[in-house]
Amino acid sequence: MGKAKRKKGRERAEKEEALQGTANSNAGITVFVILFLSLSVFAAYFVSLNGTWALDDVVANRPVGLTDISDIFGYRKVAYLTFLWNHSISRFDPANYRIINILIHLINSILLFTLVRITLLRRGYGRKNKESIAGAAFLSAAFFALHPININAVSYIVQRMASLAAMFVLLGLLFYAVSSRTEGKVLHVVFTLFSLVSIMLGIFSKENAIMAIPLLALYDYFFISSFEIKRFIKNFRIIFIIALCGIIPAFFYLRLKDHIMDMAAILLHYDRPIPQKGWTAVDVYWTPLEHILTEFRVISEYISLILMPLPGRFVFDHWGYPLSKGLAEPMTTLFSLILILSLLFFAIIKAKKHPFLSFGILWYFIALSLESFIAVGSDLYFEHRNYLPMAGFTAGVITELWILLTEKYGEGDDDKAFPVKKSFTVIVIVSLLLGFATYKRNRVWENSVVLWEDTLNKGSENIRAMMSLGNAYLKENDFEKAERYFNMGVKKSYKEGRAVFFNEQAYSLGMIYLFSRNMEGVEKIINMLESTLLSSYKINMLKGFRSALENDFDSALMYYGEVTDKTEGIDRTIISVLTGNAYRRKGDINNAIQWYELGIKSDPSFPNSYIGMAQVMMGRKDHDSALRYLNTALSLAPDNPLALSDMADIMMLKKDFTNALKYASKALQKSPPFYQPYLVMGNLLTAQGKKEESEKFYDKARTFHVPEYLYLMARGRANLIGGNIESTRFYLEKLILLKDVPDNIKGMAKRFLEGS
Repeated sequence: MGKAKRKKGRERAEKEEALQGTANSNAGITVFVILFLSLSVFAAYFVSLNGTWALDDVVANRPVGLTDISDIFGYRKVAYLTFLWNHSISRFDPANYRIINILIHLINSILLFTLVRITLLRRGYGRKNKESIAGAAFLSAAFFALHPININAVSYIVQRMASLAAMFVLLGLLFYAVSSRTEGKVLHVVFTLFSLVSIMLGIFSKENAIMAIPLLALYDYFFISSFEIKRFIKNFRIIFIIALCGIIPAFFYLRLKDHIMDMAAILLHYDRPIPQKGWTAVDVYWTPLEHILTEFRVISEYISLILMPLPGRFVFDHWGYPLSKGLAEPMTTLFSLILILSLLFFAIIKAKKHPFLSFGILWYFIALSLESFIAVGSDLYFEHRNYLPMAGFTAGVITELWILLTEKYGEGDDDKAFPVKKSFTVIVIVSLLLGFATYKRNRVWENSVVLWEDTLNKGSENIRAMMSLGNAYLKENDFEKAERYFNMGVKKSYKEGRAVFFNEQAYSLGMIYLFSRNMEGVEKIINMLESTLLSSYKINMLKGFRSALENDFDSALMYYGEVTDKTEGIDRTIISVLTGNAYRRKGDINNAIQWYELGIKSDPSFPNSYIGMAQVMMGRKDHDSALRYLNTALSLAPDNPLALSDMADIMMLKKDFTNALKYASKALQKSPPFYQPYLVMGNLLTAQGKKEESEKFYDKARTFHVPEYLYLMARGRANLIGGNIESTRFYLEKLILLKDVPDNIKGMAKRFLEGS
């Protein structure tokens, strides 16, 4: 008896030691996987950290007021809360936002690793060697983490909504999977509640997370109920409760009922153009039937990108994707439909024989269906929509491939997956190839010009890319190229009847003409806008700015005042600054300050509000306050030639000619089409007694239509700083003889002449 007891004790100790060794080994593998994924994901994405903002990134970039987020259960408010957290750290630093996006992507990759591992264990793989299943889970996670099709859900800042929603869906699925294996009732309920809360958080991050409900059912049927209908029906009661608890708040807070009714009404009229709704694409011009037919081709293209992820094949935005008018128009529509139906048919009939592959295919189409086939009227093509679909697709397809390979090359009947050591080479090679592709593709985020040139090169009909590229060049003060692309966009959008795009680009083109003092061009733009019968406040903005340039400030204020309450978004900020400028130049400083403050409140990231305030302070000779405002403007736009010119002007007034020259030279670096940098450099040289050198800069300022009274005032002041009173009197005497000089400017000149 003693020997038997000692033998059993040794066996128990050996078993416990083996279990402990397995646990330690699993923990070691998990730590290694997390470290590998962390390093590889950061290496693939770090090049985009300080990249440009794009399209809807303004949602993240501009402050979200407390009144907008006080109700957490609101439209995408979970995502907005994370953006607000970024605001509190560094509001305008894109790296601050992208680091969080990358971390979410990394978490999702780790969640996918965990999900695959748990699922393989449930299916009975790796009974004797649990380490062996890590290979499939590791490769699935690495494939998902480093595939370039996920770039637009990570580097495109606002699409944190997509990756955050996917994170909560994966968490919800994991909690559900764990709850189904939990024997204790209390723990079962707790994990089920965790699953419900996760899914609700996903829905309030982005609405497509509502697809978690059918995805839970799919996972249960394949891997929990194992194709047993009775067991699935029993389990479905829990899924139904989760669905009710998750969807009811969505109906109430997200106005889901209204959206469903809108979509139903649109789908019923399948052959009519889709009406403009809050959730539809800008300038939507297709019918529901055309949308659905086109999506067959779009999805086929997505699949080809997944299978052949060459960096040059990806595109940030594909507005204007060619429509399918019928199954044979073009013929690729029919081929795409056959491909999709074949994949679905294969997944259904081969579900029991190849469960992981079938699961991955079905997951992909279910997760993609809301944005592709139900929410018709949304943009036809966006690669970030693949994010949640890619998670299940990757897990299913890679795991199935792993199983098939192990059946052919595995080491014994009990090891149904490659050992990690032997699979490491494969995983490293796949990771390097995908990681390099992602790194190379991420380079397009270097700046707005690179991003939108790449986009337009891949879609020459993309009006949105024309507009965005024009804006990118406008931001760099390259008016010539900006004008070229706005002209392209105006002509194309006018010809095709794209009212919103036409309105935006015609307005931008008009602003360029105004900055360039091309009054004939402005008149043509205004006439064109009026002839289209568009009800647009932008016409008044152009008319008001034109009046201000002609020193008719009362007319300018009248035009602005008629439409101020109608403006929205960035236009509300712009009209606040324009109104402030009109009041300042009129000499009404108190009103000017109020409007600049409104501009700052409306959008603290807009530098011109701070420049306007600085100019007010300069007029009051409060140079310290002016410097504070200009430093803020330059922190937002370091190369802004107007802010740099004003900084140089203040340094000159302080007789700090070294720093003045530094700022003036930087303002001139890109040869901006404004008179201010040339005027301030001429003033600086005059103040230093270098009159001959200054003349070429004054001549250049005049080619950019510097108002004559400002030109004379500036030259008089520069001579005053240089101690040449006689020259100062000369220029001011010429100034007071001019017509159409603002009263405050003429008054200053007269007071000086009388005093001197």
